[in-house]
Amino acid sequence: MNTNALFGAGAVPLIAGIIQVFKATGVPARLAPAIALVLGIGAGLLSVWQTQSGPEPWAATVVLGVTWGLAASGLYQGGKLARTALRSTPNPYPGPGTVPPSTTINPPPPPAK
Repeated sequence: MNTNALFGAGAVPLIAGIIQVFKATGVPARLAPAIALVLGIGAGLLSVWQTQSGPEPWAATVVLGVTWGLAASGLYQGGKLARTALRSTPNPYPGPGTVPPSTTINPPPPPAK
């Protein structure tokens, strides 16, 4: 099995987490994709050095790192979109003990004539 692919499977969420740490420390969110690319390229170089898989072409290593960085950026953006969508969609299955606002448990009796 390709060890670079296994390394990348762990590197992508790690890069996304590191970006969140950067953003929590005050780094502007607009710099997150650039940071993800730099970290991805660094992870690609680390992967080739760590696995000692032989002389890898530099271009292939950089492309691998760019792919990991973009995947990490997309992972964060996809999670952000999913969280927004889940928050804006009403829950069709409320939990026990809750009543949807449009219904009541005991409707009031009709007015007496």
